[in-house]
Amino acid sequence: MSEAYFDDDFSRADNTDIANGWSTNGGGDPQIINQAVRQGTTASVAQVAVFRTATSAASEIGSDYIVQAVVACDDDTTARAANIAMRADFANNDGYLVRLTWETDVMTLRAIKLVGGADTILGTIVVTDYANTASSSFDDQFQNLRVQIYDEDESVKIEVKLNDEADPVLSATDNSYPQFRAPGSFGVIFDDNDAGVAGHVFLNSIAIQAIQAVQGDYSVQPRHWTFGRIVDHAKALSTRDSNSHIDTSEFKIMVNAAMQEMYEYANRPRWSEDIITFKTKIGVTDYELPADVVYYDDVLHDTVQQNTIDIVDSAKFRRNVTTDSSGTPYECYETGVGVNGGPVLKMYPSPSEARSYTLKVSKSPRYLEDDDEIPDVPQNLCHWLCWGAIFLYSSRDSDRTHIRMAGQRWGQGLKAARSQSRRLGSSAKFQITHGLGRRNHNDYELSRYGIR
Repeated sequence: MSEAYFDDDFSRADNTDIANGWSTNGGGDPQIINQAVRQGTTASVAQVAVFRTATSAASEIGSDYIVQAVVACDDDTTARAANIAMRADFANNDGYLVRLTWETDVMTLRAIKLVGGADTILGTIVVTDYANTASSSFDDQFQNLRVQIYDEDESVKIEVKLNDEADPVLSATDNSYPQFRAPGSFGVIFDDNDAGVAGHVFLNSIAIQAIQAVQGDYSVQPRHWTFGRIVDHAKALSTRDSNSHIDTSEFKIMVNAAMQEMYEYANRPRWSEDIITFKTKIGVTDYELPADVVYYDDVLHDTVQQNTIDIVDSAKFRRNVTTDSSGTPYECYETGVGVNGGPVLKMYPSPSEARSYTLKVSKSPRYLEDDDEIPDVPQNLCHWLCWGAIFLYSSRDSDRTHIRMAGQRWGQGLKAARSQSRRLGSSAKFQITHGLGRRNHNDYELSRYGIR
């Protein structure tokens, strides 16, 4: 196990002693019940904390880290909450909290600064539409919180992701004194008081990981082709003598252009395929896919009911849909391009509850900027991008021999890419059938080859 990572899923027998290094604060009787931590029946109190110091959990954790916790509540008839504590000093009631509150079918997230026990709200948002639900209820449904805390200039930043949302649903900044910058303790504070019964809020699992460890795990290994390595290699191949003046910024443009040309020549290469997950809101019929989606499959998959929604052409949709209604969607079509440049899917009927879907898509390659980024091209084809860049670069000078040589090599690379994509396609049973051609506008999406 990494010394900058720790997790606990409490998969132990029922016990009043949580063990594994955890401490409690605030009284009560938190314990393991059915492989989750919750208050027992003998001493429920308004607030009880289960925590440990960050450095005892992972010796190299530092003060910038991510806490991921899976929590649930089985009764929201009155307000109950799970608080993710970070950089906490429980002796002085200082630190930062992310509070998830359940109350009468409404779920709310708050980022809080705690100074001597006094709360300061840094940010708040209602997240009912993002909740995991069953039959329109989130009772007993696990909610996955991923909270990142880090220092930035003169402020402390907190970002919260919920369930399968790709972007933070809540971001908050602390710019005021005092700021808490030591690793401190982390854990969960239960706001849950119902004497005589087991606690209604429970913690299924919790993990902590240093942000620098996340970057380290995903860092480029020396054997990988990176954007900077491709540019340097192309420059070296195109340098004829010590008087050559090579413009790095122009070569970066040429490498990106070569990568796009390889994508188009290979005709929707198999390595550009991905599966995206998104959630629709109650009563909202339109959903915009990411702008870098070029093609997509003709069915959506409902992740809860395990059924499919057909994506049909607009003419068939208009023939099938004659009235407005709400319920579980069973059909949709593409209405055009949204404000962010992505294709927009329209559902029918209007969703009567928030639902999650998966869709298989083909994405255009990202526009690379940072030297350590890994291209959206298989590693064995990356060296051909050097020749594509050289060909485009050399096309501006008068040395026809150089242009011809680079063009021949680049042509070989394009053919290799198309051949590899066809081999992958012939071995797969699944084919993407729908979509519109468009360029990628999402330059900052994580590489599908850089992160596993």
